[in-house]
Amino acid sequence: MWYLFKQITKERRKREIEPVISFLEELKNIEDKDSEGAKEFIKLMEDFSSVTGKINNIMDLAIKSDDHWLVGKITNLLK
Repeated sequence: MWYLFKQITKERRKREIEPVISFLEELKNIEDKDSEGAKEFIKLMEDFSSVTGKINNIMDLAIKSDDHWLVGKITNLLK
């Protein structure tokens, strides 16, 4: 079961998270960076990038972990 979870997570990350990260990086590279609207837009894209990066890191930990990782994390949360 854990192997299946890891495979699904790996594929979803490749299909959904990695393209979003790349797209957000492209959006931050706008030409007019001096206007107030552009600064707000860049800040918003940086915030989205931060959240998406954290999700990517969590998925990476799940993919690289063994079977007992999830049980250990749940146990720690319940303490």
